Amino acid sequence: MASFDTWIKQYRPDENTPNVNINYYPKGAVVAQVRRGTPAHEAGLNVDDEVVAIDQVRVRADGLNLRLEQYKPGDQVSVTVARRDRLIAVPVTLGADPGRQWRLEVRPDATDDQKRRVAAWVGE
Repeated sequence: MASFDTWIKQYRPDENTPNVNINYYPKGAVVAQVRRGTPAHEAGLNVDDEVVAIDQVRVRADGLNLRLEQYKPGDQVSVTVARRDRLIAVPVTLGADPGRQWRLEVRPDATDDQKRRVAAWVGE
């Protein structure tokens, strides 16, 4: 999926990933989202961190996936990020992408009519 100057990487479940969404800008790979409970969250990666290197090897936006392919889930890597004009090395244990998780719930304040419609829709 592409937009004006940003590309969002969608990881396959079998890819090695620190479990973050990355925006690809001409200047580099910038963290767009960090999901709670993921290795990236546990390691302390933040939104707007620019990924500069993995294990002291420079990574450009177009080479990030190639670099991550060299690892497997469970591997520990040092991710160097630029955060507010400072370089920070963040130790990260890579994991498999947990995929998209959604849960459909009935609103607690749903009307009786809305509850009937939901029940009919889900086959209850």
